[in-house]
Formats: sequence, C-alpha cells, structure tokens
Amino acid sequence: MKFSRLLLVLPLLAVFSCTHTLKDGTYQLTVLSTDDVHGAWFDSTYTGGGVRRSLMAVKHYADSGFLGPWVSFGHAVWLDEEDFALVKESGAVLVNNASSNLRLRSGSFDLRTAARLDVTAGIGMDGCTIDDDQDFLREMRVCWLNDRESGVDAAVDPAFVLKMATSKGARIAAVKLSPGVIAPGENADLVCLNMEKVAWPYADPDVDPLALAVQRASRGCVDLTLVGGKKTWGTEPEWQERADAAADDIRRVMKKLRAADSGRRDNAEILERVRAYYRESLKR
Repeated sequence: MKFSRLLLVLPLLAVFSCTHTLKDGTYQLTVLSTDDVHGAWFDSTYTGGGVRRSLMAVKHYADSGFLGPWVSFGHAVWLDEEDFALVKESGAVLVNNASSNLRLRSGSFDLRTAARLDVTAGIGMDGCTIDDDQDFLREMRVCWLNDRESGVDAAVDPAFVLKMATSKGARIAAVKLSPGVIAPGENADLVCLNMEKVAWPYADPDVDPLALAVQRASRGCVDLTLVGGKKTWGTEPEWQERADAAADDIRRVMKKLRAADSGRRDNAEILERVRAYYRESLKR
C-alpha cells in the first residue's frame, strides 16, 4: 500500500549509528510507503568520515536492496570509485548541488568519475546558489568547473553536464520533471537561448554551441520558455513586469517579517551544540 502523503524524516547521523536491523526496517518502510525516495547522502566531512567508520557504507545500501532507480541522493561528495560503480549498477541517481556544497564547505562532487562511469546524475540548486540568484544555467557552469579533481587533464565533457541538466536530471526521484529530450510525442518543454547573447561580445565561430552554452549562458540569455507547448516566458515587456512584481512582493513580505523580528541572534551557542553532537557521533 502506497501513502502519497507520507513524509519520513530521519536524522542522518542517528541512522548511521544504529543497527542493521533498524536500518533495514527503515529501508523496507520507505520502499513500501512511497514510490520514490530522495535524501542527502554523504554531504559533509562529518557524514563522510562517520559513514566509513560505521555500518552504513554504500555497499550495505546495495546489499540490502535499497539502491535502485527509485532512489536519488543529493550532494554525494564523499563517494569513492567503488561507491560510484554500485550506484551505476543499481540505477540510482545522484544530484550535484555544486553551489550549496561550496557555500556549506562540504566538499566537491567527483564529476570526472561520474562522467567516466556514465552515472545517472542531475544538478540541484538546494535553494542555496552561489550568489542567491537561483540561475540554473549558471549552476551548470558551477557544476562543470567545481570538480573534485584538478589539473589540465581533469576536464569533463560539457555535454555530460548538459545531460545532467536535462535527460539525466529528469530521472531524479519524485520530482516528475520533463524527460529532458526533444522528440516526437514528448512534452514540448523547451528553454530557448539567444546564442548571440551567449556569445556576446565575441566567441569563436568554431566553438561548439553546446559547450558555449554551458560555459557562458545565464537566464538573461533566455528568449523563450515553453511548458507543455505553452509559453511561460518571453522577451516582451509583460514577462519582465510579472517577474519584477513577484520580486517586489517577496521583498515587501520579507521586510515586514524582518521588522517584526527582535534583531540578529547570536547562534554561537547553537553552533557549539551542533559541533558537539557531530564530535560525539563520530566517536562511535
């Protein structure tokens, strides 16, 4: 029996520290109660180190039958090549939250290994883009350039990143995105870029336009969007006026809420309690 409104939330480190019996029971409940599962996975040095010293390694996920196309995991910055291979074999999906990883100082996703093994992976913004603009096109660039590996031979084909933003990312569990392809019978969900804007002020004409889009495109380069064939953005003034009105409404609401607040809070005590929790958890 599936429960469409069930939301199961578990403290990550608490699950890492529990027995196989509780872990397996959690997996079974999750798979029985919902069609899709999404969560954060190895998203910091705390969970990365703690996992390796606990029973909650990726292999146990795979051995327990929990890994599969119905599962997607955000961040995933502390996986090794064996982990990536298990994810690839299972059909599970990884989500690279590149800006969020930078802002939270969590680490960098191993994009090169994901590309080499052709792992199914998408791109997420986590509500935490590097400059708070929620620009998905720019996030492709952050994903592409913020790889764990360095050096002249570490570059990843931008076509893989473009697939992460479209057809691969469309398989993220529970989000029900467009399939991310242009083909007869598929949804007419399109983002149309003005390549003159992308190339401004100059780009060599021999540069692959897809690579150029990953390298330079931003939402200011979008001339048209269609969702199910219906126009949802254009260059006509009415579209920008709607966006400006929405932004102004958000600004007014936030200013009102801030005016009712007593002021900036000192989070030092809270942060120390968080650090103490993780220090104690990692000793187990």
